[in-house]
Amino acid sequence: MKSNNLFEERLRAYELVRLIENIFGNRNISWFALWYAALLLLAIGWIPDGVTDIVGCDWASCTCLDLLRCSGKLIVSFVIFMFFRWRLSKAKKIETKINVKPYSPQKVKALDLFLSTLGRTPAEQDVALKELRAAIDNRTLTLSYFSKKTWEMPLNAIEYHKSELKKVFLFTSSGSRSTSAISGDFREVVRYLYPGIVVEEIRPGGMDFENVESVFNSVEDFYKRAEQDGYKDQDMLVDITGGQKTNSIAASIATLAAGRNFQYISTETKDVRAFDVRYME
Repeated sequence: MKSNNLFEERLRAYELVRLIENIFGNRNISWFALWYAALLLLAIGWIPDGVTDIVGCDWASCTCLDLLRCSGKLIVSFVIFMFFRWRLSKAKKIETKINVKPYSPQKVKALDLFLSTLGRTPAEQDVALKELRAAIDNRTLTLSYFSKKTWEMPLNAIEYHKSELKKVFLFTSSGSRSTSAISGDFREVVRYLYPGIVVEEIRPGGMDFENVESVFNSVEDFYKRAEQDGYKDQDMLVDITGGQKTNSIAASIATLAAGRNFQYISTETKDVRAFDVRYME
């Protein structure tokens, strides 16, 4: 049965790439590698021909040369198969490690953020929203207002990329503590602090941040939407700091499956770091 799980499909594609790399030594298949593959297919095709030659050979009167001619195709096929078996067994012995390289990301134009609630309880959030709206109305709002608050990290992410940032793709949650319901307030904050930066809620109404598959597919949607808006790969970045632990896990998996990097802001040092995770041998 065909799987609709995008992550599984990506993993299967990765395994195919790994197989190609193990056999040919490179994922970028050259003309030499194609001839290499053609040789394998030829060996497979020679097996029935070799069997036919052996069966049809006149064993009573055949010479050594005739015997070699009759069994030649099978011998060549056997040698080729043994060669590939050796290559695969050698590849299985190679120890695979994960290399994680943290670095300061370049400024991007399209940033994906997960929006947290503004307070840890509904009552705390109501008070914070009232103060926030008053600060915007009185034009006294500054970035420092959000210090130690849950919106500090997504706003720090915008602050870091503000020189190049054009659009924020906002992931919000649904349910009883829906952040979709307060996404308009976040949009007003960004409009006030960073005029010119557009905020778009990628799934109006929000999503279940605890549904790993839903978050995974939504991150894929972010890449597709950003590409449709004309942004290149190097212009996009997913920040996994906000929201819940489950959405951070799903988002990081999605970026790795897509061959991209993700960003995280330290809650201790406030440093902005991107992570390049690769399989190393």
